[in-house]
Amino acid sequence: MIRHVIVGVLSISLILAPLLSTTANAQSLKVGFPSISVEFAPLFAAKDKGLFKKYGLDVDEIVMQGGTQVVQALIGGSLDFAVMGGAFLGGAVKGADLVMVATHMDRFPYSLVVKPDIKRLRT
Repeated sequence: MIRHVIVGVLSISLILAPLLSTTANAQSLKVGFPSISVEFAPLFAAKDKGLFKKYGLDVDEIVMQGGTQVVQALIGGSLDFAVMGGAFLGGAVKGADLVMVATHMDRFPYSLVVKPDIKRLRT
């Protein structure tokens, strides 16, 4: 999972590299997070290790109170990027002009645990 996050961070860096050719010219990017969680640890580690600055990005990490608040900040223009999950989909389905650039997970992080005799879903 950490490798996927780093690939995503570097992908965003490469997309923005022509705009931010040197660290002195680095544009501040406001990135929103729905909470402080181990799920986002690789992104906080990337900042602590200087990876964003290495690629000409000055990232301001903004931790908010849930994904809904992050979506509202994106729509209102207070954030440049966000790292989030389901709230993005909720906003997009309701007509918000949002685009998913990458994901930081390669599989759903939850499992469904049921009794052994349950083999399929019934409606």
